[in-house]
Amino acid sequence: MENQNINVNVEEQTIVEETKTNESVKEVKTFTQEEVNAILEKRLSREIKKIEAEKQKAMELELKAELEEAEKLAKMSEAERVKAKAEKERIKFEKERKKFEEEMRAFNQERMLNTTMTTLSEKNLPVEFASFLRADNAEQIMENIAIFDKHFNEAVEKVVLERLRGKTPQTGTTAKNFDMNELKNMSVAEINANWNKIKNNLR
Repeated sequence: MENQNINVNVEEQTIVEETKTNESVKEVKTFTQEEVNAILEKRLSREIKKIEAEKQKAMELELKAELEEAEKLAKMSEAERVKAKAEKERIKFEKERKKFEEEMRAFNQERMLNTTMTTLSEKNLPVEFASFLRADNAEQIMENIAIFDKHFNEAVEKVVLERLRGKTPQTGTTAKNFDMNELKNMSVAEINANWNKIKNNLR
């Protein structure tokens, strides 16, 4: 008798849960295109007002700073005004110079990376190593590639010879394996220092 009561209770509980699940599915609200447009328009209007308020606040702060600057200049003598104006121009020039230098640095780095990739491609070496071999000037890039080329070819030759002899190339069990992410983050000096371990990974 108790088993029947338990079974009935379990069945009733399952039915109640299924009914609740079905009810929650039925409560999903659908929107018409007009309602969606109205919601989007409200949000867009709210964002526009927020942006306009931020712009207004920025303009007010800028105007306030200009007024304070004008008041300071009015209290100064002619020589002090000239000096203050020259200092303001110097600061503006320094900011523009720094921005220009950063843009040039980024441009040169991109150019050096492209040069490295082109040279690797011409030498039939994997271009994936370009970011490791990149340097600040073409001479250093060529030197890095020459070192890499030598060690890479030695490693490939060693593997080929071992396979021709019928041996399975040995992998160092105690040597640390480097993945591509680790290699990308290494400097040229680190790659050179760990070259024996890295070339084992290339097998």
